[in-house]
Amino acid sequence: MTVSMPAHWERVDRTGAATTQQTAQAPATVEKIVFVSRRDGASQIYIMNTDGSEQQRLTNSGEAFTPAISPDGTRILFNSTGNGNAEIWVMLLHPATFSAEIHVMNSDGSGDAAITQAGATSEYPCWSPDGKQIAFQTSQDGNFEIYIMNADGSDPRRLTYNDAFDGRPSWGSVIR
Repeated sequence: MTVSMPAHWERVDRTGAATTQQTAQAPATVEKIVFVSRRDGASQIYIMNTDGSEQQRLTNSGEAFTPAISPDGTRILFNSTGNGNAEIWVMLLHPATFSAEIHVMNSDGSGDAAITQAGATSEYPCWSPDGKQIAFQTSQDGNFEIYIMNADGSDPRRLTYNDAFDGRPSWGSVIR
């Protein structure tokens, strides 16, 4: 997981001239593995070091599965049945402690909720390479189809239209 921050900043006066420049130390890259375990009964999301040390549970309601760390290392996308159906959630990850909280992306931090439609099964989420969108499968139209939406859950768009199952998307760049 990589935690990113600006390498420098400038103070600009009212005329637009740069008056001060500070250089921040480059962020450390910390490799972590997120995974699912049933060690406490229900499937839950955990995080650990790549050597298996410092295992920590991050979720605690319903069943949680299919975790994916965002490209910038600040969020974990996952499924949870905490509201009865499999819905897609985003967890903000606090790099200093590797503790986590579940939030919809409201700018004021309010509105803890799933980011997909209640009453449908939405699962197998994956991040776009830039972390701005999420691809997923959902049964909201009667059978499983592939959708994309913005990372805050807004603007869901259906991509497939088949009577047969379409699902388990994986988003990445391919060589042509």
